[in-house]
Amino acid sequence: MKKYFWLVAILVLTASCATRTEALSPEDHVYQEKISQILRSQKNPTEQTFDVCESVLPDIISRGDTESYRDIMNIYRRNDDSFRKSMTYNYLANLTKADENMKDSLYTLSKKAAELVETDDFDRDIEAYYDDKNLTDDELNDRIISYSAMIRDTYAQMLIGKQRYTPAVKIYDDIIQSYRSTEILINYSRALKALNRYEASLRIAIKALNMSPGSTDAVLEVKEIASLLGYSQAEIKYMVDETVFSARNVMRENLLEDIYNIPVPEFTITGLDSTIISARDLTGKVTVISFFATWCPPCRKELPHMNNLYKKYKNDSEVRFIIASTDKDEYLVRPFIEEYGYEFPVYYADGIQRDFHVKGIPSLFVIDKQGVIRYKKVGFDPDEEFEKIMTWYIEELKIGIKS
Repeated sequence: MKKYFWLVAILVLTASCATRTEALSPEDHVYQEKISQILRSQKNPTEQTFDVCESVLPDIISRGDTESYRDIMNIYRRNDDSFRKSMTYNYLANLTKADENMKDSLYTLSKKAAELVETDDFDRDIEAYYDDKNLTDDELNDRIISYSAMIRDTYAQMLIGKQRYTPAVKIYDDIIQSYRSTEILINYSRALKALNRYEASLRIAIKALNMSPGSTDAVLEVKEIASLLGYSQAEIKYMVDETVFSARNVMRENLLEDIYNIPVPEFTITGLDSTIISARDLTGKVTVISFFATWCPPCRKELPHMNNLYKKYKNDSEVRFIIASTDKDEYLVRPFIEEYGYEFPVYYADGIQRDFHVKGIPSLFVIDKQGVIRYKKVGFDPDEEFEKIMTWYIEELKIGIKS
């Protein structure tokens, strides 16, 4: 009898150890709980259900969990917000940590996103999304066009990955009728090059370089295609140098002509070092006010360039910088700034971005010595020459606007 007792005891102990060994990690527990939460509400999914779907789908894809992917996507497809759904599909299609087994599924998502942007529902839902942002009709139309171009560009890149160059080129033919960016033009050039359409490819690459004369990718693309067409190294160098020189001159002229005459709104803000600045303190210096957030990816890309710009002018008595965080959680700001070693002075925006009518971040304003907003800049393009552009603005205002 004792023999059987000890045998049962050993089996129970072994099972207990196995259970502890197989216990879920905290990350896996959260992962499983999210999936369970979605499945529990699958009969009547709510907006919160779709929120959870969007938060867990990247993890599902990186894990290659095809069964959960199928179950969750069957629910998420019932989301009737075409704008939100197309943006989510596009984000997932761009995941770099996707499991190889999921590649075909992501291609399908990208294709579906590209189809959604062609519908009236997409326009309706993006309009509803921006309903409380006080955008003008032109600003709203710009959003629709740019998001559509971004999503269709992703799909074209998926087609290129499958060596389906002709349909990719057709997409780019259509995109550039209403929207152009350096990245899209370079992608278009590469698709044409894959079809051995070198002359057309070079023309598009030069347009990309004209748009962003500081783009290394555009320079490399022009050089490669020109070489394929048999140009000598001297000819290629001349082609690139002339394009860059001319493009910078035109860009500078256009940027400096796009001038505003808006008095700075009344405001008072406090810095991380407890320094207080108000609107009346701005006279006598050219002031750069830049709004950012620690969670904003484009802001994170812009801030190192802003730091370089600040170091260039920090000893210039005619120039002041106010870098204002729009973070609701202010405790995040100081550790973020210290982590990256930024030297520029940082302030808590504390809502003044609304007084400046900021509609997206990063947003910056360049203010003349009389306290008048003269130049604005919204967003960040990695292909732009940020420091050069800002230097143009600052130096122009140091001299003074010519009436």
